[in-house]
Amino acid sequence: MRNVFVTGGAGYLGRAVLAWAARESPDTAFTIFSRDEGKHEHTRRVYPRHRYVLGDIKDYDRLEMAMAGHDTVIHAAAMKYVPQGEQNVSEAVSVNVEGSRNVALAAIRNRVERVVGISTDKACQPVNVYGMTKLLMERLFQEADGWSDTNFNLTRYGNVVSSTGSVIPLFQRQAKEGYVTLTNPSMTRFWLSVDDAVQLLDQALREPRGGTVLIPRLKSLSMREVAWAAAAVAVGPDRANDLDYQTIGTRFGEKLHEDLLG
Repeated sequence: MRNVFVTGGAGYLGRAVLAWAARESPDTAFTIFSRDEGKHEHTRRVYPRHRYVLGDIKDYDRLEMAMAGHDTVIHAAAMKYVPQGEQNVSEAVSVNVEGSRNVALAAIRNRVERVVGISTDKACQPVNVYGMTKLLMERLFQEADGWSDTNFNLTRYGNVVSSTGSVIPLFQRQAKEGYVTLTNPSMTRFWLSVDDAVQLLDQALREPRGGTVLIPRLKSLSMREVAWAAAAVAVGPDRANDLDYQTIGTRFGEKLHEDLLG
């Protein structure tokens, strides 16, 4: 039986992993390590048989103790919002870089077999703090792969449809009120389903070569296309055509077009 430790495991991806494992690998035991008490308790109610530990990856001692006895680590904990990263640089570095280093050291000292870090397209030629810190996480895990027998790999992908912080639920709420706000309708982003994200993660866990960054082939859509599709689901295609699509301007730290591979 595999024992899997998931940092940030009460988040959207962590819950998707638990749902996938319930179908495909029911004998896998998980420890969910998370600092969000509300998400933590919600996840516990849905998946009660697993172990739940409140903790922060910035707290190395608690992280190392909680990780003991596991053979696999999925590192999903991070500061993920671009505007918050721009306004809280020190915290972004503390969580995404120093916290990731703590995860790597704790995994090595606990003789964990495999670690997979979750990265983002914003780490490719980054222009914002979030992307810069995630690129450093990638490079740190690649370096850590040579520190011991622990295998470190990474996944890098774009936006997961309807994940926490996704713009799609916002578009749907706005559409019901008759309008949709867009930073730039020509802006493009990569999209994938949460099932695709979990399958990529599973592939990374099976990757024999350490230090690998697995990058999927993804389709890119303009934000105008995404907004219309989200609105069409919420209010129907005819009403979606007649909505007031408002351009509010690109936010600081945003690219017009993201990249997955430099």
